[in-house]
Amino acid sequence: MACNKVHLAFSGVHLTQTKYALDFLNRNNMLDCKPATTLIASRSQLSNQDGTPLSDPTEFCHLLESL
Repeated sequence: MACNKVHLAFSGVHLTQTKYALDFLNRNNMLDCKPATTLIASRSQLSNQDGTPLSDPTEFCHLLESL
């Protein structure tokens, strides 16, 4: 896996976190996932009343904890 890299430029310091991203994807069995565009309305209002609650939020919680 690639390492984190630092690139110094006139505009500033640029950091890449390739290893962090690959570790995250691997840990969550997402290495084979493909990117997808998702459209969301700007300034959309979300509510905790929308959607269906997860029956077991454990996996979702682990995903968020690893961020």
